[in-house]
Amino acid sequence: MLKFLRSIIKIFFSLTLILFFICWLYVGQNCRIVGHSMEPTLQQDDNIVVLKKIGKFFNVKRGDIIVFKTRQGDNYIKRAIGLPGDIIAIKNNAVYLNGKLKREPYLNEVMQTPNLPAIRLPRNKYFVLGDNRNRSTDSRVFGLVDQRAILGKAVYRFYPIQDQKVLIKPPSFKQLLGA
Repeated sequence: MLKFLRSIIKIFFSLTLILFFICWLYVGQNCRIVGHSMEPTLQQDDNIVVLKKIGKFFNVKRGDIIVFKTRQGDNYIKRAIGLPGDIIAIKNNAVYLNGKLKREPYLNEVMQTPNLPAIRLPRNKYFVLGDNRNRSTDSRVFGLVDQRAILGKAVYRFYPIQDQKVLIKPPSFKQLLGA
């Protein structure tokens, strides 16, 4: 009986490890934050889990923190402010989304930036900004982010341990039911 129990535990442990590595390869991965453009939300050297983009099951919502590849091949992490079809403008150092002033409680200071005339985001294009607006290279500099460039979205900060935090809003019950 003891030998049978050990065999079951070994099989269970092996399957758990295999499942973990499959998930790590295809679903999520860790990422270390380099730079200060997402402060105060994410700090230099924070470690986060990034949910990889997986076909039609992946969608970006306004406010999600996304990881994407720039035209130069660098990986950036920024907050999705505008989605395809949205109208974005920057007036008097504030972001306007679809004609309304965007509330952004995650910012520490007022953004100091030139005005940006209203633009309607084309299909499959996103407008992204860093939370540390005055020290961020983002859509104001490099333009819109193409959907194909998005690698995934930040879902959890796991290090430093004392600052662990879920970075995405969990879906509502209606969203889970597809309503």
